[in-house]
Amino acid sequence: MGAPYVKCIIRKVILHLPVSVSLPPDSLREDQVKRDVVDEEGDRMDRAHARLAMAVAGFAVGVAPRALAEEGRGATAVTFGRQVAMYLCHVVFEMSLARVAAAFARDRSTAGHACHVIEERRDDPAFDGWIGALECALQETPQPRDWTASMRRRSA
Repeated sequence: MGAPYVKCIIRKVILHLPVSVSLPPDSLREDQVKRDVVDEEGDRMDRAHARLAMAVAGFAVGVAPRALAEEGRGATAVTFGRQVAMYLCHVVFEMSLARVAAAFARDRSTAGHACHVIEERRDDPAFDGWIGALECALQETPQPRDWTASMRRRSA
């Protein structure tokens, strides 16, 4: 099922679309497909970074990380823990607010508000030291690596 076959199927579908439907001009371009694959990989890493930040923030605030991922606001401690995790993703992993929002399944304005709340509290030296320690903890986390490739070479 190569690209010509897929393009043929798409053309057949397009022929049956109502006249008012317009498609973007690059809808059949291969570079778009490549971008989508890269975006999917980036989304996976963003969600992994979010889980790591939720684990650290949850531990630091005394809330279960799974509570930070739940829908809705939750208790005050849960909301605060989620705000810390969002801030850490934005600052440590250099994720845009839109990417942070997507990783946490929230609106971009929610991620922006979370970062603003934490940034405002950094005026307090004790809080600044605490959040700085969490940043350092995440910065020291090793980058993901595919260890299975080296295991396959040794066993062969």
